Amino acid sequence: MLTVLAAIVTAVTALVGYWLTYRNNLRLAQRAERLDRINRQLRELYGPMLAIASVGHRIFQEYRRSIATRHERPEPLDINPEFRAWMKGVFMPNNERLYELLLTKADLLIDDKIPDCLLQLGAHIGAFKAIAQGWEENDYEVKIPPIPFPRDLLAYANDRFYRLRREQKSLMKALGQLPEELPASAIEYLDQTGG
Repeated sequence: MLTVLAAIVTAVTALVGYWLTYRNNLRLAQRAERLDRINRQLRELYGPMLAIASVGHRIFQEYRRSIATRHERPEPLDINPEFRAWMKGVFMPNNERLYELLLTKADLLIDDKIPDCLLQLGAHIGAFKAIAQGWEENDYEVKIPPIPFPRDLLAYANDRFYRLRREQKSLMKALGQLPEELPASAIEYLDQTGG
């Protein structure tokens, strides 16, 4: 009788151990899968979006500052060849890269639906393409698109990027891919490299 009871206890212990191992492995696999998705979101969508939006914002601010220091009153946009050159050579290529990200990587969005700032970005770029086409035909009647560039795009990209980075670091720590404590320089390195 004692032998049977010992065998039952051993079998139950083995089953409980197996079940706990299975649950732990399942949880680790789910975390690894989530980390893979976050890595894709950062690498393919939010990282490039933040970089392009940040650089574009800085370039636009510098352009405005250079105009303000060189002219008391800038020429109207419809007769300003410098503005048209900047739009065609700098601003629109950046905007088109953002547009391409939106069209090709929308499945990586955190949001349940496409945010208004991204819809406004697409509409702004489409409208400006029509204006640029007019410029090619020497039609300068329309100066600016009826839909403005979304002012909250940079804040959106920044918020989503760093939200994902925090979750990424938490998952990496849970999976044993990060030491418990990192020196500040290592964290900065991870932020810069997307690691």
